[in-house]
Amino acid sequence: MTARHHTVLATLLVLGGLFVMRLANVEIQPYPEGLYALRGLSIQQTMQWLDQAAIAPGGMYSAMMPPLPAWMVAVGIDVVGPTPLAVRWFSVLCVMVTLLLTYTLARRAVAFEGSVMAMVIVGTSIPYIVVGRQADALVPFVMAALAIIWSSVTLGDAASAAGRVLRVGVLAIAVAAGVLSAPIATLVVCIACVVFIRSSSQRLVVALGIGGGLLTGLPWWIVMASRYGEQVLFALSLPTPTLAVTSGGVLSPLHFLIVSSPLLVVAPVLVVAALRDRTLLMSPDHPEVMMLGMLFVVGMLSIAVSQDRFLEQAVVLVPSGSILAMLALERIRRQARTKLLLATYLCIVISSVWFAIDHLLREAISLQTIMLGVAISMVAVVLLLQQFRSRTARQSMTVRLYQPIVYGAVALASVVAMVRVVRPGTQSIMGGRSVSRVMLDDTLFHRSFAYVFHNTSETDAVNAQLEWYTKGWMSGSKPGFSHMAIALPANETDNATLAIARLLPWVVYYHPRGKQRVSADVQQSLQTTHAVAFEADHYTLFKIR
Repeated sequence: MTARHHTVLATLLVLGGLFVMRLANVEIQPYPEGLYALRGLSIQQTMQWLDQAAIAPGGMYSAMMPPLPAWMVAVGIDVVGPTPLAVRWFSVLCVMVTLLLTYTLARRAVAFEGSVMAMVIVGTSIPYIVVGRQADALVPFVMAALAIIWSSVTLGDAASAAGRVLRVGVLAIAVAAGVLSAPIATLVVCIACVVFIRSSSQRLVVALGIGGGLLTGLPWWIVMASRYGEQVLFALSLPTPTLAVTSGGVLSPLHFLIVSSPLLVVAPVLVVAALRDRTLLMSPDHPEVMMLGMLFVVGMLSIAVSQDRFLEQAVVLVPSGSILAMLALERIRRQARTKLLLATYLCIVISSVWFAIDHLLREAISLQTIMLGVAISMVAVVLLLQQFRSRTARQSMTVRLYQPIVYGAVALASVVAMVRVVRPGTQSIMGGRSVSRVMLDDTLFHRSFAYVFHNTSETDAVNAQLEWYTKGWMSGSKPGFSHMAIALPANETDNATLAIARLLPWVVYYHPRGKQRVSADVQQSLQTTHAVAFEADHYTLFKIR
């Protein structure tokens, strides 16, 4: 192994340690991780690997979610039992493969330093720190998409028949994994691979590999559609539970990039510049850049038009965005375009300030103060740049500022990532484990509870976190135990409805996000008959007096 190989391996191990550290500290999340965890547990107990509609939480709703994560959870539970490690091992493995593929693809387009930097950006990005440590379908899809691109573009580089067979096998497995994680998005990636490969013979082999993957991955969807017909479309059209912070507006993709990792803000610069100079992306020598650019743009557009927007969706953008960002920086520096490079530095500085404020100071200061600070920073940097009017001064400045700004942005992202690992923050739903433990420790006389929540979608009644930690209490598989789901209006309380909850010995109240007044009114009403037994950021447990 060369010194560069040692550097890549050491970086990969350090980033991997970041994902393994305190892996079980964050509770199983209600959506989608909890649904996959419960499906995997049901599969392991009943051995119903194909169809879980009768046993999955929420019935068809969660049974029609992509099956690959649930299958991997079942494998993990079979090996180590129903633990967070069993639920999350596959996502962590997918992250490690994604990091390696990011480096490999970036190495084909940028220098060694930039390729390692791209890998670090992915490993320290907030969406990966959050979702990459949970059971989810997006993480294996992105891994599969990068594997599809890698195997397609390197097929012509294989020096032997065995190398070509290996790449076709990887391509088929990646397509099958993608179809079982995110079928529509995987088909888009496959089409891009066929379109952007220039060699007709190579395109034919790629098409054969894709065909083999489709024959492996599509039968599950076909069987479920043939069994349940219109119920499948209804289940897929249901809105997601309101258990995460959303971000509205068509500019959500840009916001997601900034709060994912500061350097990702450079990626749109390359995409926009490519509209004027198509050679920036449309290079026949680097088809992987075209494919990654397509994946990045399609991901941005899908988030922009999505009805429900979550920061976790940026997982799709981060690997391709990191490579495009490094490519943009490298090409701007190589062309010695000082004004554009200084403008890029300015964007990185502003993005870094925004990133730090959003993750470290959001709860300490108001939004108006944040925007005022960003505006002042922009004005200060612009005035500073005006002091360097001569071309020589600007060129000297671009050279001296590269490492402090670019390395500083990566260091900032690393620090914030470490903070998020040690202290997950309010975005992670916590309290379900403690609530369940309190109730399970006192079941001699009280074996029923009311789950009170604010209803904003048809799926809010399914709280997979509570179902997981109550160990069958909510699913009905625990003999003698029962519960009642009680829905309140989305933005207000309802005393008549709460009167039903007061009849049960335990009441678990799930707090609505950002609605402290409504939450306080509900808790005050319940305390007329029940006392607070446990309280956390997201739950309050009441016990009858």
